Amino acid sequence: MSQLTRYTYNVKLKNGKEIPVLLGHIGTTHNNTYDLALKDIGDDVSRLLKERGISRSEVKSLELKLDHLNDEDIIFYDLLDKTATVFEDPSNGLRLEGKNWNYAICDTPIQKGAGVFFGINWGGNDINAQSTHPPKYKERDWSFINHCRTYIDWHFGEEIENLNYTNACFFRSPDVNSLPDNAIDLSRPLFEEYIRKITPPWILMIGKPHRLGDDWKQRKRIEVFDETTNRRAFGYTGTLFGYPFGSVPYYTQAMSNEVRNEIWTLVKNYLISTK
Repeated sequence: MSQLTRYTYNVKLKNGKEIPVLLGHIGTTHNNTYDLALKDIGDDVSRLLKERGISRSEVKSLELKLDHLNDEDIIFYDLLDKTATVFEDPSNGLRLEGKNWNYAICDTPIQKGAGVFFGINWGGNDINAQSTHPPKYKERDWSFINHCRTYIDWHFGEEIENLNYTNACFFRSPDVNSLPDNAIDLSRPLFEEYIRKITPPWILMIGKPHRLGDDWKQRKRIEVFDETTNRRAFGYTGTLFGYPFGSVPYYTQAMSNEVRNEIWTLVKNYLISTK
């Protein structure tokens, strides 16, 4: 059985940006196919530079990357290619002039059969497009992920590295209100494919599920009154693409630790009971 290899060129520009150029997938046992493919590298890179309006004088270096793929790698790179195609399609209006927002699939590696937790979309500004399947262990240190790490450990007894972490919208923006109006809808089939390929026992959203559209089927709204804020806090349970689904309040929503933990507990109990 031949092993699949993904071969990509990273075009590194003098301004620090990187542009991944997918050249294809080949079987490593088929050397004639491999040699033939490498002959076309120059044409592919030149075509991309021309499409982007980038002159050769702006290019610092080219780096060929070869990745031997397992089943999870194949899922990731297939989704990455599909996401790049949607992002680069001018009719979609996702590549905004003067913005280097780009896209990503996930921040933990795809792990089939493991739980999924997610937010709405990737934050940040001036960040290159994701080009490689992320490792299981790396530095993950920002407010959202630290919140998730703490509460998932407390309530599920799991390290986030053993779960699948993604966002419903694969397209990046500094905040969700900056996203083009169609971004979430364009990402929806990509996100659904991600979920279905993983076949998770449960899916947990950090934040309100109202942006998920008709894919989310509500089973129950959890309502807890918070005496410290004199407000109600909500969680939700149901299904997403047919899989057990729950959502807990976004990490910045003001509430007491007692109320937040109560909602997490009720949502977790629902998800675990449906396994």
